[in-house]
Amino acid sequence: MHVSNLAVQGSSRIVQTSLDGFGYSMGRSLYRHKGDVLLIVVAGALCAGAVVLPFMAGHRIVRWSPTGKMKAFFRTVWWLLLATLGAGLFLGLSFIVFYLINKGYVQESELVRASVASAIPWTLWCSALAMIAGLMRGLFDRRQRKRAHSILLHNQAFLDAQGIRDMGGKSVTHVDGAGNKLTLDHIGEEIIEFTVPGSSRKRAYIHIGPDGRFESYTGLVEA
Repeated sequence: MHVSNLAVQGSSRIVQTSLDGFGYSMGRSLYRHKGDVLLIVVAGALCAGAVVLPFMAGHRIVRWSPTGKMKAFFRTVWWLLLATLGAGLFLGLSFIVFYLINKGYVQESELVRASVASAIPWTLWCSALAMIAGLMRGLFDRRQRKRAHSILLHNQAFLDAQGIRDMGGKSVTHVDGAGNKLTLDHIGEEIIEFTVPGSSRKRAYIHIGPDGRFESYTGLVEA
């Protein structure tokens, strides 16, 4: 079903969703060996990816979207690959550090040894916990997104039943089923108001219910 701009704008109070983000910060290091510090900084950035990507994957896989099964399947595969990539990059760095230490290219220190030794278990645990957190958040969003989509489809069906169509103009933004030319004036939480080009006294209103669904259309009335 084609969804008009009016249906989206009128439903925006209910339809709008938010995505949480994560911020990460690292303090200054006072260690003498800059090479070791740089290594830890890079490892920390990859560790952040090992957490963020699984969280996003869990969230995007579970939350609902009005798409076909094939598209949903490929989207799921895509996010699983990104989640695996996040953990894989950090684990790959750990093995590279092991190799460089054994070859003597990286100066071995207590900081590096501790970081490398704990890399694998911490990455796996953090990735798993992030994935679970993302799944939980996705389940929470799933119900809201389904409800929002249901309201959007209802509002579009209401507009179709009333014959209200988007015209895309500036002075005439819509036309109703009776052929009345309308100009969208205001969208509120309870009402959508239209004016009539060339008339200062005539108005038309769409009443919005508490759940965001369009309930009635007045047609042209005297203001």
